[in-house]
Amino acid sequence: FLRGVCERAFRRKYEALAAHIREEARDRLERELALIEKHGLAGFFLVYWDILQLVGEIAHERRGRDPRLAPDERPVGRGRGSSVSSIVCYLIGLSHIDPVQNKLYLERFLNDELHSLPDIDLDFPRDIRDELLQRIYDRYGPEHAALVAAFPTYRFRNAVLDIGKALGLPVPVLAKLNRLVGHFANADEVAEMIRRVPEMRPLLSTPAWRDLVELAKEASGFPRHIGQHVGGVVISAEPLSSVVPVEPARMEGRYVCQWDKDSVDDARFVKIDFLALGMLSAIDDCLEIVEEVHGKRIDLGRVAHDSPEIFASITAGDTMGVFQIESRAQIQTLPRTQPRNIDDLAVQVAIIRPGPIVAGAFRPYMEYRERLARGEPIEVDYGHPELGPLLEHCLGETLGHVLYQDQVLQIACAVAGFTPGQGDRLRRAMSRKRSAEAMRALAAEFLEGAKRQGVSAEAAAVAFAKMAAFAAFGFPKSHAVAFALLAYESCWLRYHYPAAYFCALFNSQPMGFYSVEVLTGDARRHGIEVLGPDVNRSRAGAWPEGGDIRLGLQQVKGIGGGWQEMRGTSAGFLTTAGRIVQERDARGPYRSLYDLVTRTRLNHAEAEALIRADALRDPGLSRRELLWQLGLLIPPRGKEGVGRKAVAMQPALPLPVEHDMVALPALSPWQELAWDYDRLGVTGGSHPMALVRPLLHEGMTTSLHLGGPRNPNRLPQGMTVEMAGMVVTRQRPQTASGVMFMLLEDEFGLANVVVYTALQDRQRELVRATPFVIVRGRVDNEKSGFPNIIAESFRACPLPGLIEAPGSHDFS
Repeated sequence: FLRGVCERAFRRKYEALAAHIREEARDRLERELALIEKHGLAGFFLVYWDILQLVGEIAHERRGRDPRLAPDERPVGRGRGSSVSSIVCYLIGLSHIDPVQNKLYLERFLNDELHSLPDIDLDFPRDIRDELLQRIYDRYGPEHAALVAAFPTYRFRNAVLDIGKALGLPVPVLAKLNRLVGHFANADEVAEMIRRVPEMRPLLSTPAWRDLVELAKEASGFPRHIGQHVGGVVISAEPLSSVVPVEPARMEGRYVCQWDKDSVDDARFVKIDFLALGMLSAIDDCLEIVEEVHGKRIDLGRVAHDSPEIFASITAGDTMGVFQIESRAQIQTLPRTQPRNIDDLAVQVAIIRPGPIVAGAFRPYMEYRERLARGEPIEVDYGHPELGPLLEHCLGETLGHVLYQDQVLQIACAVAGFTPGQGDRLRRAMSRKRSAEAMRALAAEFLEGAKRQGVSAEAAAVAFAKMAAFAAFGFPKSHAVAFALLAYESCWLRYHYPAAYFCALFNSQPMGFYSVEVLTGDARRHGIEVLGPDVNRSRAGAWPEGGDIRLGLQQVKGIGGGWQEMRGTSAGFLTTAGRIVQERDARGPYRSLYDLVTRTRLNHAEAEALIRADALRDPGLSRRELLWQLGLLIPPRGKEGVGRKAVAMQPALPLPVEHDMVALPALSPWQELAWDYDRLGVTGGSHPMALVRPLLHEGMTTSLHLGGPRNPNRLPQGMTVEMAGMVVTRQRPQTASGVMFMLLEDEFGLANVVVYTALQDRQRELVRATPFVIVRGRVDNEKSGFPNIIAESFRACPLPGLIEAPGSHDFS
């Protein structure tokens, strides 16, 4: 049966291609089918194929998309990881990447000496994935299907918070302490942090706080609770409860088995990873918006992957909001690497990872790419003269450096004569936590194999060091190619349909590297105005309006989205935003606050949220005056306001004239901005720094002065500058030796700030917890197309009033 499914797809996908490609694909298919038969895996693959039929049904119901996709049309779900290298996965619909034309290495996924079931991960839009999980329960039953467990352990930081609460310590102080310490702090660092902050210093003299530090130290590493694997589902022919304990999950109708992924793998259960990928949701939404607004049905499977204008925007670093290449590290390296095709983009996806950085591949690879971009010849260094002829076939495309997991297997085979199965065992052993003794044993096995191949001990040691440094933290090439294609497609949509694309990003939050506020600033820099929500113009989600964007009502905090699924069914219900839109479309615009409340049965909290977000514009009335009217129309009852039943029982009577109008002072620009942030997370008008600018001295640097790679007037190397801005992100990668990378935003754009550990220690609260700062430092633009500020000191930015900033996205 599996062969029949593959043969039908083979004819459809390969019959129009060149003869040599068809021949290579035929050989690949026969080899894979033989391996599948040898390992008895036909049923394993058919379980996935069966699930894909469910996915097709869901897509047809939700998107109106025919489950029998056109030959080139992208499937709803997409493979990731090593399974993308399999032609069987490609033919049965588990992957959208042709492994033959992309020259993907199979043995990382499937080889002669398979020791565990192949690992297949599938990405879906969020709504498809949620419905798919329910359909799997419906098809296989809760006795035979369950979620895989995870056992998260305490880090010192969350141990401080949980134990502090249990000891009755004040939560605001615990929260502040957590903001100031790093994700991977230990007891000594926390105690030192408390000593450094004057208002916290006395805490260590109290028994409860001393106990907190000691108890948190003891709890670190212990299981915190039983959780759910991010997407793992186990399916069994036998009732699961006869093999493993099963317990109800938080969501009604779902169950969790009390094994984690390693235990499931050891028991050789079928574990299927269904992952919800926000970018797929965004792309689906973007395509639907384009179809409705522009009347075009776009098939991404037919989009050319060699568009000069798309790669021009990528090499310029104009990739904010683009999948996988939007981080500041990516944006800074894109002008240096100058990717020109999907293979280059796959390398770009793979190289900003701990593996290549720890292995020392990042800097020399960057230097090679820069020399190639200048048209200079290069001679690839493989680390030892003997290794060039042995490794050119597997490391040539990455200029002599290990960037992909597959290359670890290939090096083991080429240098030590390992079989692919032995090479994969070596890679797996290297990728797990291992003792020095275990690493010595692996090295001895590798060196002995190399000796039999006639490779010198010195050359073999160099090759082993390349593998060992990389193996734990990298992508297989198949995974990088799959993500590179999605990066290209997202960039293509952003370039050709920017308003629709930004709408889709807003509607798919939370996802990605940046907040909606930062994405809004990027849209405005591209000439797209972002308009606030309006009960008479907005849809539930963001939507194009002319060439601009109108935020959706679901953007307002306290107002739900347009359509929510009912648990355990395919039915749903309209949430507040959807109800407002549906009523307006059916019976016309809302004429007043009274009209809105009586027609939609909003409660006090919901109506107040809309007023504070400036989503209700009653002619001649300010936000404060509308709040006054609301208080008369629906008196608040407690913090939550009245319930919907209570609203329905209120008499629908007009307000007495004498109470209707009260002269109230208008909000100041800063207060308006604060209200916008509070309810929308974005500013409806001015950027906060535009209001702060009059309080700063005239000579202060802005992001405009720093410029980008093509700005001829950017500031010179080494110049001392001061810049004020709102902190957008803070990153402390484990590979950066404690260095923090901070991103500041002002009203003109963004600036990168590098903060070394000594300065972090001296000004920890300003660096880690203050939302608006002034940084003093030196301009560094030697190694990047985008200048950095090397920070020397920070101070708090003066503010004209109180504001709850949207908060930075902090990563470790």
